[in-house]
Amino acid sequence: MVYRALAQAAYTLIQVRAQQHAHTTTYTFFTVLDLLPVVTGLSSDQCERATRRLQDLGLIHKTSGALPTQTGGKRQYRGGTWVPTTFLNAEGQKVTTQACAGTWVAVLLRPAPGITARVISHELPPCPRDLTTDRKKGRTAWQRLQSEGSSWIPGS
Repeated sequence: MVYRALAQAAYTLIQVRAQQHAHTTTYTFFTVLDLLPVVTGLSSDQCERATRRLQDLGLIHKTSGALPTQTGGKRQYRGGTWVPTTFLNAEGQKVTTQACAGTWVAVLLRPAPGITARVISHELPPCPRDLTTDRKKGRTAWQRLQSEGSSWIPGS
């Protein structure tokens, strides 16, 4: 069900962007995987296990686009889709920290032996969307599904 939703999203984006799908074997797009429970009706845990299993099988590959670096014993991420985001801590104070703004997902559209989905990090553009701003403006998939009853189109 999760793979079907991701493949449907890929084909929808190909169509919306007027691209050719006849020879496309893998399609990479930027999204938020928190949408999967909304689309599939599965729990977040089930969707996470499914995406992990799909990645192990090579049918999908997901990444934030960030490269981990070790600086002075502290692990940090350089590049990718990380943006400053404000959260409330346990004391109720606003704290700004780096958070993943979304995920690049490569979906293998024509599975075959020996072929696996890969996100090629050096080919990715900078963060294509500020999803934190989208959320603040009320531009989320959940709200879109509720208001329009439309299908899930990530990255649109």
